[in-house]
Amino acid sequence: WIQAKTIVQPAIAGFPDAPAPRTPDGCFRVLFAGRFVGRKAPDLALRAFLRFANGKRCVSFIMIGGGPLQGRLEEIRDAHNAGAAVEIIGWSGRARTRELMESCDVFLFPTFEGAGMVAMEAMSLAKPVVCTAFGGPGEFVPDSAGIHVPVTDAADIVENLAKALGSLHGNVEMRISMGAAGRRTHQEKYSWERKASFMSEVYRKACRA
Repeated sequence: WIQAKTIVQPAIAGFPDAPAPRTPDGCFRVLFAGRFVGRKAPDLALRAFLRFANGKRCVSFIMIGGGPLQGRLEEIRDAHNAGAAVEIIGWSGRARTRELMESCDVFLFPTFEGAGMVAMEAMSLAKPVVCTAFGGPGEFVPDSAGIHVPVTDAADIVENLAKALGSLHGNVEMRISMGAAGRRTHQEKYSWERKASFMSEVYRKACRA
């Protein structure tokens, strides 16, 4: 009976102000941001990008973060033909992270964690999200705003992530449409203004009860 009364509202609201427009330049940029730990699956993200990028020109992948898997990520990158397209950088401040997020075309985040709020920040900046159908992003990223891949074995996840990147790479209109849907979803459900009105309503109902 408690679960029936429960409402879950993410604690993070993303970036409140409108994103700077991404000036098309013919290149395709993918971004990952998060700790380099197993539950966030940065290795699957990297392998998927490398599979997608093999043989393509003017594609790039920036990975922002740090953690115990960084050395392994560098090994995977350096052993692949498309590794030159991958830049692994340390933690950046919020302003720099936003700048890099605004400059990307797709946010790639195949996490296995329950939260994954950074995907909401990407939505707030009108970026399509490619993620696993699991946890936070699996719930709050609508189908109109991104591509969810099923949680199967690692090889299948990598393959499906690479296919998702390929479909977005070849369709600018899809990227724009998904980005706009994500921004709209954020504004309607997860902005700070929406959270304030949500909390006010919770207290009003509690006081009436």
